[in-house]
Amino acid sequence: MRGSLSLRLSPRSEFTVQVASSDWLQIHTSGGSPLTVGLPPRAVLDPPADLVSSAQPEGAGSEAYISTPINRVTAGELRLAERLLLHVSGPLNRYPLPSREIGSAEPTQPQLPWSLSGWKLRLAEAGGPTAVDDFSYVVEAILPDPPLHLDATERLCNQAFFLLSLIAGQEIGVAPVVGVDAAGRVVWADWGAPRFRPEQSAWRWCPRRLVNQAAGPRYRSDVPDQ
Repeated sequence: MRGSLSLRLSPRSEFTVQVASSDWLQIHTSGGSPLTVGLPPRAVLDPPADLVSSAQPEGAGSEAYISTPINRVTAGELRLAERLLLHVSGPLNRYPLPSREIGSAEPTQPQLPWSLSGWKLRLAEAGGPTAVDDFSYVVEAILPDPPLHLDATERLCNQAFFLLSLIAGQEIGVAPVVGVDAAGRVVWADWGAPRFRPEQSAWRWCPRRLVNQAAGPRYRSDVPDQ
């Protein structure tokens, strides 16, 4: 059965699948049984060059089609990944990130390096701090001791969600996540709707003007070790 996947970030995050309908499928979904969505072996995970939204899946023709929410789709081989890219949704910071040298082709880029549970992380601006319909930031995550494992990856995503949400004072979405090999090719992907509720959070402790300092602390030489 062929269909299409749709990820929307606003006004409410949702991840849905659209498939050509049949009497059997309508009865199956209306009865509360969830659909299982999978990709064929060796499916290409690289994002398409041209994004074209369609009202219904390719090949549906004149048939009716249904749209149903799904929680998650995971594909590829995580063990082949050298690093992860975590896509962040939400206004994490309204102040520019510090510029850092990254190479000769593009000498500087606004980035914020940090670390979490043994991972080396870099936060970089994507769609902009106030992006709503797009990803606002991307976090590059590198584990010094590969290969990558699913339990450590899921733990990192959960910790990044709680930490970034705590700093921002509202829920910051961390999804989807992709694994990239040494050649820059996407070899693993975990798609799902991010948990993202603007201006809603049970935690708040960091003023927004201090986000950069809170996420990347700078130690003073005159402060004794604790």
